[in-house]
Amino acid sequence: MNPKIGVILLGFGEPPEYNEYTYYSFRILGKSLIDMGIIPKVVLRAKRGTILMERNDIFSKEPHPKPDLIDAWLKPHTEFTKFIPSRKKIIGLIPAPREAHYLLKGMGPGRDEPDFYQFYGLNICRKWLLMKNHSPFYEHTQPQKIEVKRQLEEKYGNQLLIRFAYGNDPFPEKKVQSPYQVGQELVNEGCDGIAVAEHFHVISDSMSNHYCRQHLLNGIHQTGVKIPVVFANQIGDHKELIRGVVLKVKEELSTVKQGTDVAIFLSNHGFPITKIGHYDAAADIYHQNAKKVFESTKKTIKKKIEWSGRLRVVQTFAEYFEEKYNPDGINIGPLDAIRNVVADGFQQVIDIPYEWPGDTVDTLINLRWAYGLNPPYWDKNYETSFDKDGIPVKICSALFHPECRTNAYFERACEAVDKCIINLRRR
Repeated sequence: MNPKIGVILLGFGEPPEYNEYTYYSFRILGKSLIDMGIIPKVVLRAKRGTILMERNDIFSKEPHPKPDLIDAWLKPHTEFTKFIPSRKKIIGLIPAPREAHYLLKGMGPGRDEPDFYQFYGLNICRKWLLMKNHSPFYEHTQPQKIEVKRQLEEKYGNQLLIRFAYGNDPFPEKKVQSPYQVGQELVNEGCDGIAVAEHFHVISDSMSNHYCRQHLLNGIHQTGVKIPVVFANQIGDHKELIRGVVLKVKEELSTVKQGTDVAIFLSNHGFPITKIGHYDAAADIYHQNAKKVFESTKKTIKKKIEWSGRLRVVQTFAEYFEEKYNPDGINIGPLDAIRNVVADGFQQVIDIPYEWPGDTVDTLINLRWAYGLNPPYWDKNYETSFDKDGIPVKICSALFHPECRTNAYFERACEAVDKCIINLRRR
């Protein structure tokens, strides 16, 4: 008799909109960062009441004459409040910095909610409003998961019970799709083992091992049932995903005049190479995984693409390239990378955000901020073109050749399922 395998197609998750429900999805992430030691627990001490912000200018440094105030759950407020200016120094045990805000002291929905979580939610809200309160990440990536599910069912039949799960549940008001809940459901439905395929191009300890995976294992542990759990390898260095990047580079070069010296920036999210809080970020597996993906992708681009001008492939990072996170300058941000290639006579830059399976707040907001685009902007195709240091620069959409991503994701999922089956048959 064939064992019954639960399959979790696991994504980090990004809600299409920020609202009163998704506030709690992000709150779970904030708590996990505290549990990991990245953020000190002392931030949870302050519970002063309800933090309010001007709806159209969140984190404004100055009070508005007629403020349109909202809380972290997007509820409007007209009560009398006090404007609290920003603070950059630590006072006693209260952590800093703290952004300017309005305070409904000891009252409202935030009365028993730590100030930190409210500030955290409002910071995310600000980014979502810059996207007109719509992230395309779910609509870009969900079709990939659905197609992988279809192919798995076609290959394995009713031997599999397949579920979607997300570190940040995109629709917490409709259904619970957290790894914790989904893992418990699969155990309760009689699965003999669970195979997990993460929709991550680059796997990290912080967001995978200590966050998404840990929540899943915690949920399974609570059932009291011991079953094997197999995790798939990352998909970023799979040959099919790399093939998609190569196809994308060819497409972009087809629009450039032959003989032009072009620098291809392969954008990564980035992570500190220092200790951050109590967390040793330098030891996080993200760094070696990101390097592995970049080196294999760069090698294939050089091998597969012929170009009449010079072609340079550069790894850049959208976040954590500042000196305090990157003291030896190992990771390079896009502006420094542009200066370097301009100094070497390159005439054009094409940025391909290849670490993400679709456009996300990380590509649309954080990456564009790293280029100094504030406010960030993009066209209907999620592309941004501009001139910098005298040369044209294009930031591409992170969604390209989804069929290659689907192929890579499917094959990684199959590897995990097959390993799970083998492990169960050996028992």
